[in-house]
Amino acid sequence: MNKVKVLIIFLTSLMGILSVYGCSAIQFKKKGVPHLPLQAKFKKTNLALVLGAGGAKGFAHVGVIEELEKAGIVPDVIIGCSAGAIIGALYAAEPNIHSLKSVVLSGKNSDIVETNISEWPYSVYSHHKLIKYLHTNLKSIDFKNLKIPVVIAATNLQHGNLTAFSEGDIIQPILASAAYPGAFPAVKIEEQYFVDCGVSNPVPVQLARNLGFKKVIAVNISGQLPESSPNHIFGMLMRSIEISYINNARSAAENADVVINFDFKNIPVFSDQYNDYLYEAGKKATQHAMPKILTLQKKKQKIKRNIRNLSQKK
Repeated sequence: MNKVKVLIIFLTSLMGILSVYGCSAIQFKKKGVPHLPLQAKFKKTNLALVLGAGGAKGFAHVGVIEELEKAGIVPDVIIGCSAGAIIGALYAAEPNIHSLKSVVLSGKNSDIVETNISEWPYSVYSHHKLIKYLHTNLKSIDFKNLKIPVVIAATNLQHGNLTAFSEGDIIQPILASAAYPGAFPAVKIEEQYFVDCGVSNPVPVQLARNLGFKKVIAVNISGQLPESSPNHIFGMLMRSIEISYINNARSAAENADVVINFDFKNIPVFSDQYNDYLYEAGKKATQHAMPKILTLQKKKQKIKRNIRNLSQKK
């Protein structure tokens, strides 16, 4: 029996197994409507920091934040997507880079990933360990108690739209934002199901614009395509998904004032072998972008002075 026949039999068997579960678990509301656009009001809308999706590549966000903190740059809001949601929330709860590094850089894949067949056939991992990790390391689990305002973005599984959360308990929105399809199960919030933000918008810059933020720094950790070529049907599917994801991330980030990009290759979605490398890459990329960032800050300060002068003249 050749390999093609074996693959066909395997796929047919897999579809048969999945069909057994077809009537259970996720059920969309027939008359369900998407969540309303975010109505949050922010005291300041000058600078937004958008931390994009990218699995383990999210360790680079730590290096980015460190360089921004060194430069005295504090965003008026952090908008987090997937890995960016986790890192952003941890930092917003306690805006201290030393604390963030001690929690994140020593992290292991096993701290947040747990294989659990109870989630089959929708995912191979459960959220149990990630929930424990967040409760242990987040200084606050309520949006209103964060020291820097945070918006968490996720994808509505039924309607396909990007949904933003900024009120109440922060744990469920983070789980939803980081619910990588196939790895983690969809998260149910207010009778609707949500998955990874990266599915709809890996770097939600437009969300920052819609919320009225004048200046946006975006961190795009999508990286580059793997160098290896696919040699089976699943490889073809994965590479196609990666192409779509990388192009979506680049397109979404274009609307930012400053984009911090990376050339990561061959970094697995779930890995703890590259923590230090990714962190250092985050620092270097931000140092490279710092002249643009500082110019952005100077423009903001100039606008403030002009507004103040106009007010005094009146």
